This record gives sequence, C-alpha cells and structure tokens, in this order.
Amino acid sequence: MKNKFVVLVGPPAIGKSTYTKKTLSSLQPIIINRDEVVEQLSSEKGLTYNEYYQRLGDPDLAELREQVEYTVQQQFKKAIENKNNIVVDMTHMNKNSRKRTLKYVTSNDYEKVAVVFKFDKRMIPNLQKISENRTKELAQTGKIKYIPDHVFHEMADRFEPVDNEEGFDTIVHVDDSDRIYNTIYISSEHS
Repeated sequence: MKNKFVVLVGPPAIGKSTYTKKTLSSLQPIIINRDEVVEQLSSEKGLTYNEYYQRLGDPDLAELREQVEYTVQQQFKKAIENKNNIVVDMTHMNKNSRKRTLKYVTSNDYEKVAVVFKFDKRMIPNLQKISENRTKELAQTGKIKYIPDHVFHEMADRFEPVDNEEGFDTIVHVDDSDRIYNTIYISSEHS
C-alpha cells in the first residue's frame, strides 16, 4: 500500500488542523505547515507571525523569507526520504499553490490525496469569528496570530475548485458547514 501525501484545501479556520487530528491521526503523518515555520523563524528574529506577513515585501526580510522556504522544503525532503505519510496543512486555494506542493512528490510511492473543505463566501463571517476566538485563545499563551478580515475575502476570490487534471489520485470532499455555523452560534451566546 502506498503512503499518503494529503493536501488540505480550504481557508483559515475551516477545520483543516482539526480534521488532521481527528481523521488522519491514524496515518501518523508528518504535518507540514508553513504558518508554523513562519511563526517559529519570525519569533527567533523578534517578529510576530503578523509582522512577518505585514512586511512580506520588505527587502530587509528577504533572508527570513528564504529561510522559511528552505525549512519547508527540507521538511518535505526529509519526510519523503523517510517514506512518511505527509499532510500539508496550508490553504491551497488555487491550482498554482497545489501544483507547487505536488511538485515535491516525484515518485509513484505516494497516493496524492486532496481533502477539499466545502467553502463559500457566506461562511466568511463565521470563519472570521472562529479565527477571532482562536486569536484570543493564542493570546492567553503569549502568541500573536491574527488573520485580518480582508484575507478571507481575498482567499475566497482566489479560490479555484480542485479538479481531476491536477494530478491527485483521490479527491475527498469534507462538508463541515454545520460545525462552522454552530460554532458561531455557540460562541456568540457565551461572549
């Protein structure tokens, strides 16, 4: 049986990390998450996650951006060399981002799986609220990670559905809308 190379597709707060923990944990995957790398390396340079993204085009951060990309590439390389199952926990909202991720799998040793979370623009206020709640929880641990509202809209505008021509062996669709809509309802009751 082939190892799994799972590419998660969906905006922030849609449930990608939760799905990985609840549904994919039996694979014992290596989880590759650029945001975690950004958070770690930015922190080492005295920056927050948000400062990194706010200054993304800043020439002074070119070395840090290169470090982030190198670290992510090394995570892919090591996991593939070790023949680990891999979950790529990033948004992958368009075909180009998915293509860049799939380029890491050059052999047939992996089954390439896209896990696509149902998403439409009506969910944005709910996802923003879930993200705000997560920001508050992280703040209690001293972490600063806030996803501005405009990012959700930009991602929605860039979203391209996954299709069979992209190179995935399997496409799984996840509809977690009930949780998303209920989470906002529960959260607003207890605020």
